[in-house]
Amino acid sequence: MAFCVALLGTGLMIPAARRGGLIDRAAPGEEFRKPRREPVALVGGMALALAALIGGWPGVGFAPLVDAVQDGGMKAGLPWPPEVLAGGVAFAALLLGLLDDRLGQRETVSPNPQRLLPRCGGLLTTVPARLAAHMILGLGAGLAHGQVFLAEPGSALLWAGAGLLVGVSVATFDHADGLAAGLGALALWAPAPVLAAACLGFVPWNFSWRRRIFKPGTEASAAQQATAGRPPYSEAAPPAYLGNAGSSLLGAWILLTPAAWPALIVPVVDLVRVSHLRMMAGRRPWSGDRCHLGHRLLACGFTPLPVALMCAAATLPAVLTPILRPSSPLFLAGGLAASLGAYVFLLVISPRLAPDGSAE
Repeated sequence: MAFCVALLGTGLMIPAARRGGLIDRAAPGEEFRKPRREPVALVGGMALALAALIGGWPGVGFAPLVDAVQDGGMKAGLPWPPEVLAGGVAFAALLLGLLDDRLGQRETVSPNPQRLLPRCGGLLTTVPARLAAHMILGLGAGLAHGQVFLAEPGSALLWAGAGLLVGVSVATFDHADGLAAGLGALALWAPAPVLAAACLGFVPWNFSWRRRIFKPGTEASAAQQATAGRPPYSEAAPPAYLGNAGSSLLGAWILLTPAAWPALIVPVVDLVRVSHLRMMAGRRPWSGDRCHLGHRLLACGFTPLPVALMCAAATLPAVLTPILRPSSPLFLAGGLAASLGAYVFLLVISPRLAPDGSAE
């Protein structure tokens, strides 16, 4: 059911999003990071949320780590049932992402310093505000799992850090078509099948099924021509992106599902690597560029679908090991090491790129 709702819902939302202006555009100075010129609808978050809601989540598929309900009453003073808290965390993540998408696009298309909305958007979309939001969502996820932070202060730090790491790693992994949605489907298919089905329903809309030559003169075109030694081509822009709303919601789902955390080994390591390279170059760790794993594989001449499949294959050992041996930390460590080795292999076979996407 969730798969069908996401598949059909995304298709119906795309025309409305294009008419309403909820589309992806490159801000001034970001053309090197977003070489595509066609508008792409940012409807992934709403489609995933609709599919999860109709599929019955969080009432179905959410299992708190601590039994918060005992003898018909709330245990440890939690104000609401854990399913309500989990739904609230997911809704807050979706709302913040939608706000980020909408305000960011309005400021990019028609900046006006006299308007309150763009000024608020500038405040809410700053890096400190986003990081703080991830940490607050982490605390909410901890509450949903029955943690009482007043009684256990250490758990508050743990869940805030988890919210920050999960949110940022999922958001930055959404740098190429199909990567984040595929990650969600792979990470959630065992612990939360309803959410995994929703991700799978969105995936076909996150790829383009027609080829198009890159616009001449773009960095992506030059990078592919230089590294692949063949005429530069790529898939045309896909019909839909996850957007900030989709990646934020997906991050909240994974955050609320600790059994899915091993799947983050590749996004987290890639985030650490790219942040280190940026700081070594004298840039801020959150500055945009085209140096992520997906960018490097695209520069080899691969199209987005094979890139997404290769990244999913690298994550697969870390996903399978806790399913095959759920109570074996050593087996889990082996799966994480295998995924890390696959990630290193993909780095070795792909070229190093400059921040603008050109080959070094």
